[in-house]
Amino acid sequence: MSNLQRTIKNVTRHGAKFPAVITSVDGTETASARLSAQGATLHRLKVVGGPVTVGQPVTIDRTGSEPVIYAYSPAGISEQSILDMILEQIQSTDIPEAFDWQILAFRQGKLKASYGATYGGLAAAIDSVSGGGIVYINDISIETGGAIDCYGVSIVGLSRQKSIINDCLSCFGDCSIENISVNYPGYPCVDDTNDATIVNNSGTIYINNATITAPDLVYPLKVMGGCIATQSTFSGEAAAQIYKASTFYDCQLIANGDFLFEW
Repeated sequence: MSNLQRTIKNVTRHGAKFPAVITSVDGTETASARLSAQGATLHRLKVVGGPVTVGQPVTIDRTGSEPVIYAYSPAGISEQSILDMILEQIQSTDIPEAFDWQILAFRQGKLKASYGATYGGLAAAIDSVSGGGIVYINDISIETGGAIDCYGVSIVGLSRQKSIINDCLSCFGDCSIENISVNYPGYPCVDDTNDATIVNNSGTIYINNATITAPDLVYPLKVMGGCIATQSTFSGEAAAQIYKASTFYDCQLIANGDFLFEW
């Protein structure tokens, strides 16, 4: 094992994260990045939350056996930035006036489909890019229809104040939730063993700039794989239920309306 690998292994066990810059995009799901501090380059790492571009600042985290590149979306991304991605694909100079998007599903940087602001639309969007895709949610509120399973999907809103999911998410594999609010709908939408607004069943869940709420007797977050959360708020009667090593940066826990502490 090299000194660099040993440093990553030892430090990240204690919750450290490494700022880095993308040096090359090696494929649809991998990239190389240079560590900002040491100047060393790590090659062909798995990317979560992409797509990424050369020169983009990212974070390298290690919660499993190998380092992973995590690409945060900017807090409060603009609608125009999403539309620009579509323009690049259709190679047009403008977007038709009739174009009105609410939920968009991207895979490998390409628009796969658009959906309306309904539970069925959100579930279909997530399912359409299962195993490695991004679902963008406009400034809309989506009402409940039952727990939604997410398999290796990134869910990104335009803002945590206006992009709202009133439902439960059950996550498998490496998933991410950014710039969004997720509210438990007020009745059990998952079974008794997974009674939480967001359940991380396996892999690592990345939560950035999000608000997660839960009513009495329900956890805002239940972690059975691993979690890395930044600049997020978890609010409910009880604290998050953590079974695996997790890391929280600039996060708040609020129980019964009272501010408890920051991680």
